[in-house]
Amino acid sequence: MGRSKRMQPVVKLAEDRERNDAREFGQSERRLAHMQQKLVELQQYRGEYARRFEAAGSCGLHAMQLRDYRMFLDRLSAAIAQQTVAIVRARQDLAKQRHDWLLSRRRVKALDKVIERYERQEQDVERRLEQNECDEHSAQSARRRQKQ
Repeated sequence: MGRSKRMQPVVKLAEDRERNDAREFGQSERRLAHMQQKLVELQQYRGEYARRFEAAGSCGLHAMQLRDYRMFLDRLSAAIAQQTVAIVRARQDLAKQRHDWLLSRRRVKALDKVIERYERQEQDVERRLEQNECDEHSAQSARRRQKQ
């Protein structure tokens, strides 16, 4: 069994790893997009609620209503801050996943080149052996003709 054949399990493992890393990278992209969409929704909701608060305030609010509006706006602001922090972490995770995927992809390409080189070397050896056999066969034929 040639070196190229013996390397096939290693290549398969590297390809499996690359597929897994690519899948994780894709999941991280989708997770980040979802989180960004949620942040936009929270910001829009907070903006709408603040406008309603201002409109209601111009008509006059009771102290209890004013306190409830402010508390809810504070909670929305806190949720927006938490979502922003989560997005920063998701971006970091995405960058790591991308790095891992690109690294495993480079490994696969490098292994493919090694396999190609091994296959060329094996083919060269095979051609030399065939050429030697042909030369030997020709030499034997020539010796037989000389004996006759």
